[in-house]
Amino acid sequence: MPCAKCGSDLVIVEDSPTCPSCERIGLVPHGDSVRIMESILIEGKENVMNAIKLYDPDSILMEAFVYREWLARDFAMRYTAIDLEAIIGTTAIVKELLQAQRSPGRRASAYEAGCLIRSFSILLGAWDSLYGLRADTHRMIHMTRYDLANLRGLHPSDFPIYPTEKYAAILSTFAKHGIMTEAAAEQKIREERRNWTPTELGSNKISSLERTISTFYHVSSMLYMASTANRMRQETFSLPDSGGIPVTFLELKRLIADIHCSHGGVTWSHASQFERTARRRLGDRYDAFARNFVAGRDNPRAFPLFLKIGGRVYTSHFFGELYLYALLPVLHRREFDRETTRRGRAYERAVQVHFERRGFRYTQNVREKGLLEIDGIAVSKEIAYVIEAKCWSSKPLINDPAYLVNMEQRIRDAIDGVQHERKTGKTKRAGVPLPLKVEWVHRNRNLFGIGTGVEVKGLPVVNTASPVTKHGGCGVEFVDDFETGLLQEAPAVPASHNGPFATVGVT
Repeated sequence: MPCAKCGSDLVIVEDSPTCPSCERIGLVPHGDSVRIMESILIEGKENVMNAIKLYDPDSILMEAFVYREWLARDFAMRYTAIDLEAIIGTTAIVKELLQAQRSPGRRASAYEAGCLIRSFSILLGAWDSLYGLRADTHRMIHMTRYDLANLRGLHPSDFPIYPTEKYAAILSTFAKHGIMTEAAAEQKIREERRNWTPTELGSNKISSLERTISTFYHVSSMLYMASTANRMRQETFSLPDSGGIPVTFLELKRLIADIHCSHGGVTWSHASQFERTARRRLGDRYDAFARNFVAGRDNPRAFPLFLKIGGRVYTSHFFGELYLYALLPVLHRREFDRETTRRGRAYERAVQVHFERRGFRYTQNVREKGLLEIDGIAVSKEIAYVIEAKCWSSKPLINDPAYLVNMEQRIRDAIDGVQHERKTGKTKRAGVPLPLKVEWVHRNRNLFGIGTGVEVKGLPVVNTASPVTKHGGCGVEFVDDFETGLLQEAPAVPASHNGPFATVGVT
């Protein structure tokens, strides 16, 4: 909500909605803030890459690869929060070094490599702030003088960045999918660790694709959303078009399990031996697999699920299995969407239970042949709601500037009964608009026991947060207000959070 006194947009400072105008907080103009952050990021990357040139890149490559495996192993064996910033940073620096020109530097110690990897991870984490500034879900506080003609030498600490109230919708959606602040993640884990069973590496107990998708639906949704939150993450994780990879989830899982695992999770085999093993599994599909998942200097843009250095191919077992769950919605989109549809039907039932617990009399799945379909009608003595239950699967680019605009459009389209085609900009009728359904229920109120003095309203209930609270005379309710038990419950996320997210997976 805008400031009640002056109408300005609020920013969240120390968990409190604050009006910059009334509190006399100087905000950097939108265009300037984007240019400043872009300059800070470009200069920061130059500094880190120049420092890396002092060392043999292979030593940093291996430290990054091992550290990423350690993060995944800690999650699988001890059920800790996943440091998403570090996962992204270690993956990105591997890809960066594979594309960079080799330097004759000395071998980096584990400590030196760790410092460089952490610096690179923090730098990449700042890209989230840039996307927030571009989307206007974050604002930059004016703390230091700057000259747009010469922005070098500035530091992120010179320009604090705070989210606006608009960003609360994104935070709520993140939290619903298990992506939250480190403190909230640790609290969630403490509550659930007693039910946690350490991962059996390479286990093939679940051999059915349908059962795998059903069992790990939340984990896959979480990892998919986390790894596609913006274009930088999407590029880092190289989530490909499913049509270009003729390999299944179970085939990749079994291939990783086929390779002998050392105690730490990272192991290597001779490149020729690795190729024989993979070709035995994949046959003539090996080349497409290698092009996407075996990274090396001869294939630097591939996702480093496997890392080829010299004559060796390194395998990351724990991280490999974790990454495969992010691939499930990509490799098996049709089956994943089918599970989403199934859960959508259960979601409608959960919405009914919610209203019944609040004392409403609920009629589900009202159909008038050839006219309309209504998910549910909730009736009390004071009000009647015509319900549209909308359950959408995880969507990529949630941190990109266009996300909120697209989400708002989807909710408005759901109320208007149309489908909006982004490429052409055209809309087509997909059903009866919700306001017309409300009119129909009002005319037939006696069929549903709605009293003459009872107001009838349309109410979409959505599982993805949005700034849209009302459209076409209909309110919009976010399902986080419900205790449906269908979607992973998560502690509240402090709205002032502006740093890396920790990720929690529940199996």
